[in-house]
Amino acid sequence: MATLITEKFRLQWYQRSKSYDLFEQGVQQFMKQYAHQVDASELNSFARSLGRNTRDTALVRQALDWCERAVKEKPDPQFIGTKAFLLYRLGDTDQAIRLQEEAISRIEDKMENKYQIEYQQKLLDKMKKGEEIR
Repeated sequence: MATLITEKFRLQWYQRSKSYDLFEQGVQQFMKQYAHQVDASELNSFARSLGRNTRDTALVRQALDWCERAVKEKPDPQFIGTKAFLLYRLGDTDQAIRLQEEAISRIEDKMENKYQIEYQQKLLDKMKKGEEIR
């Protein structure tokens, strides 16, 4: 029987090796077994990975559920940005734009966050133009 840590490493390996089909299957099984032990950062990471790589709308909706839990636990700008991204993938452009603007406004305006702000702004611009985001 695999342990929590072993399964986390397996999922990370699937992500790094771009084995997205295996990641999709593995993360669903992992969450069934360990959902109560997953922190907000891991939830966000899983949600973002699924959102970027799956074509399955049901999985994007599942990822949105995980992301909403992450935002509830820790309203981090990156997590809010992930939620905006997932909503955008699901076609809720207006809500996605509102959340993306909120995410940007919550990033502390410091030099070390300059690139994060620029990246999030580029995503917002793409959302406003209706462009594809991955």
